[in-house]
Amino acid sequence: MGLSRRVDLLLRLALTGAVAVVLCSATSRAGVTTSLYQQDHVVTGSTAAQLVRSMNASPVRGDHGNAYASIHPNYTLSVETRERGGICRASVDVAIHFRLTLPKAANTGRMGRSTRSAWNGFVNFARNHEAHHRVSYTECARSFVVRAERMGDRQCFALSSDIRQMFAKMKRDCEAKQLAFDRSQARVLPGLSLFAMARHQRRH
Repeated sequence: MGLSRRVDLLLRLALTGAVAVVLCSATSRAGVTTSLYQQDHVVTGSTAAQLVRSMNASPVRGDHGNAYASIHPNYTLSVETRERGGICRASVDVAIHFRLTLPKAANTGRMGRSTRSAWNGFVNFARNHEAHHRVSYTECARSFVVRAERMGDRQCFALSSDIRQMFAKMKRDCEAKQLAFDRSQARVLPGLSLFAMARHQRRH
């Protein structure tokens, strides 16, 4: 399968193969807390063709197939209900634990200047791509919390059930947004310098 056929699968979703683990966390508004667990996916080679070959031969494996980089959210929903004046309201919190995997070259010192520049450009593209997903997932959760806390019902059990159903729908809808973004970015990927150099090297 050629590079142009692989790009539909390439940029996202859960992870394997950990090196250089980093853990950090941040708290967002509107009852949404996020934490980030980052690890590297090691890529071998000193030329563009070798680097791309390594990534294709040993991809990050996730929920929707193979990838060059990935971010995967794990959600925890907390719903606390209370009744006032005959109407039940809820306090809603969502914790999102992100797992992020980014490509890391095994030895950039062996790369030529142009290859190193192309590699760094690709890594920056992947990092920005996954950062967009992280922001998008967080915004989906934040909008959900705002809407959920505006809801009310005469029965707290019914309200809690409605909120959990809405939460499940939010996750499905948000994932659809991520896949749409991936498809748009897949058209950009082959034009990056690293892949253009790899194609040129394979032809010569």
